[in-house]
Amino acid sequence: METQLDLLIVSNGHGEDAIASRLATALADRRPSARMAAFPLVGPGEAYDRAGIPTVFRSRPMPSGGFGWQDPRAFARDVAAGFLSLTASQMDALRRLQGRVGALLLVGDIYPVLMTLPYRVPKAFVATARSDYIAPHLAVERRILARACRVVFARDELTARSLARHGVPAVSFGNVMMDMLTPEGLDLGLRDGAPIVGVLPGSRRDWCDNLLAIADVLRRVVARRPLVQAVAALAGPLPDPSRLARRGGWSRPGSRSGRQASTAGWRTAREGGGWG
Repeated sequence: METQLDLLIVSNGHGEDAIASRLATALADRRPSARMAAFPLVGPGEAYDRAGIPTVFRSRPMPSGGFGWQDPRAFARDVAAGFLSLTASQMDALRRLQGRVGALLLVGDIYPVLMTLPYRVPKAFVATARSDYIAPHLAVERRILARACRVVFARDELTARSLARHGVPAVSFGNVMMDMLTPEGLDLGLRDGAPIVGVLPGSRRDWCDNLLAIADVLRRVVARRPLVQAVAALAGPLPDPSRLARRGGWSRPGSRSGRQASTAGWRTAREGGGWG
């Protein structure tokens, strides 16, 4: 792409691509004349395709789905699949784009910030990976963000205040991922007035395993509080629904018709909640 870009969006993950594409769409609505493009660092960036946002680089998917840094074995599989050569290609593509980008929108963890350090343009960073509630930013990350970014959008107010105390220009307007939820009016058979737990097991290869682990926790919760209900947003059909049924009495409720049949509802054998 030889034209000047007002904004280059760099993201590193499938969920991050979805968040970034949502932000880009909102920006385009406000500034229709803005010239923007996306640079997905993990995978080909289907979310940008769906949103009609051009991409300037198409990454190959890695076996770890972008989580190779969490497990040495996963990282070794990524290296065997060409991670190092892919990273070199990405760095070269970003280098060639320098001088033709007016600003950067970075979405994900610290990785897209590191990849774009040579850029001397305003950078806004949407920090999706870390929160002081679960995994605060490391000291070295805070130093990089303080020097590199014009503004950092933290996941929550606690994290924003923590970053600000260390000189990071951080603010929080909530977790952007929650803006991706679109009510569709489905009847999930939930009881009025009873507590509801929303379950988001993810969309990567391990989402089924995540769901099973969460189901074990919810089984113990329902044993203590039988009125608790649970609703899960599933990334796809369960490969083996019986695995969930075997986890402490989870069972599929009566069949549903039409659109609702695709929600694959689940309910505990006690008076606990349904899965939708």
